[in-house]
Amino acid sequence: ESEDEDTDGEDGNSENESEAESEDESEDEAEDEEEDGDSDGSEEEVELSEEEPGPQDRNVMEAINEKETTRNNVFNSQAKERVDDLARQLHRFLRWQSEKRLPRTSFPRGITTLTKMQGNERSGVILILLLILIMDYWAAARAPAKTVFKPKDDGYLQEALGFERLANIVKTLYLILTFEAHMKANEIKRTGLQKIQPFIPWFLDQVFRVFDRKEGVGNNTIKNHLPLHYVNDVQRFGSAQNFNSGTGESLHKSAIKEPGRRTNMSSETTEYLTGVRYVENITVLRGCRDLGCSVTQPKSTGIKVGGPTIRVTKEKIYTRRLKKKTTNKLPSWDETYCSLAYIISIARDIILPNLPPRSSIQFYSVLKKDGDTYKANPCYGKRKISRQEWAYVDMGRDGIIPCQLLCLIEVLEKPGVTVNLHGSVIDEPGKYCLVHTAHVPLTNEGVPPYEGPNQNEGTLAHIDQKLIHRIPKSSFKNGQWIFADDQNPPSVLFVDAKSIVGPCVAIPDILSPNSANEFFVLKPVDTWASLFEKSATEWAKRKI
Repeated sequence: ESEDEDTDGEDGNSENESEAESEDESEDEAEDEEEDGDSDGSEEEVELSEEEPGPQDRNVMEAINEKETTRNNVFNSQAKERVDDLARQLHRFLRWQSEKRLPRTSFPRGITTLTKMQGNERSGVILILLLILIMDYWAAARAPAKTVFKPKDDGYLQEALGFERLANIVKTLYLILTFEAHMKANEIKRTGLQKIQPFIPWFLDQVFRVFDRKEGVGNNTIKNHLPLHYVNDVQRFGSAQNFNSGTGESLHKSAIKEPGRRTNMSSETTEYLTGVRYVENITVLRGCRDLGCSVTQPKSTGIKVGGPTIRVTKEKIYTRRLKKKTTNKLPSWDETYCSLAYIISIARDIILPNLPPRSSIQFYSVLKKDGDTYKANPCYGKRKISRQEWAYVDMGRDGIIPCQLLCLIEVLEKPGVTVNLHGSVIDEPGKYCLVHTAHVPLTNEGVPPYEGPNQNEGTLAHIDQKLIHRIPKSSFKNGQWIFADDQNPPSVLFVDAKSIVGPCVAIPDILSPNSANEFFVLKPVDTWASLFEKSATEWAKRKI
């Protein structure tokens, strides 16, 4: 929780951008430009090489002094240090996600010392805090029974807060996030409003009891009172987006700044000419609407692949330069269980023998489908680290399952015999993804943290929320799927690019000794609003 000044406006320059984040963004932009650039058409044969990954460092917190707490009586200064440390470790993973509708979750300097934070960034801080608490909850559960936690032990934050208090904080943060998503929904069902009306006072009481603010008037502010009128306002005016003040505050970008740039900038006529340009914009837009044309670029509905390219034949490997200044080198696969040699062997030993003679397999690192972009690059940017994002994939009878996209391939010819890899097949020409999968769909059930090869308990990471799930990668061994670990690395599957349903947010459990195979996965963003209605329904059933 931040004790600095809060700025609620949705526009303006945020002053909390660090030099580290600026460098990361410039690196991303340079890499994206390279991936979108045109190839010079040159190919070179390269040799296969591998390198060993380096160790990862981890910082821990000091002892917690329970007598000193912040203004909301939740954390003390040393607990906040641990939260900031975990937020910095999660910075890279949260910044590189295929889901672009997430609030800002990239805070390389932590989440408790930000100054002049914009109002639209608060939800990102809440999401990170929820993830950190659940992650520490699992770290405490992995410890042996009757463990006496020391200040430097993972899981000490959960031990210091207490099981019940942490559970209440998790529940409250979850309800706040889903309530905000409900207010941002474009469509709201009347039946859902009837359940939410009596639920709002209980929801506010939950927030006030958990975050018992002592400063000034405490929680007796107008902002904390307005949610009581939420249902009545929606019944009168429709979706909350119809009376969202943030839209009007940000309209000066298109209504003032953009038309103002197309004036002579004279102090005497700027105001008048800006108005003229704005009227011209409205006239053009209405004319296009009446003619049935569009001035905006339509959303792409096809499937496109791109990025650094590798062409594999039965005898040689070729890389293609995207720009003349770039060098032709095979990507490194240091951060994955799959070595480059294993990926090439899949192409040469499993796919190519079933294709016509002189065929080749093209490898790509970027997939664009239905307006969403997925990175599947094992060697991204100047630092050559993995950026292999996740997606929800329709696996047929197994349901919709989160999968990590390792790389993309394109098969140009129809296989003479169906290609099979751990039960997944290639039987038609097209674009395919090589993926790691959890092999279990997300469920709405969960119990306190479990360990072992039994998935019947459910996938919920914490039973007091339904937003974050915890799943292990799967390994195919002796004809059955088991949890992946160091002795049983995750198995690679073929997935048709057409079966990708949408983007998925997945963050490794960095406190787990098996962090490369255990992930926290978020429900799709477009389902968050319905989760608040489900919470209201469950509350009504318990009350009855």
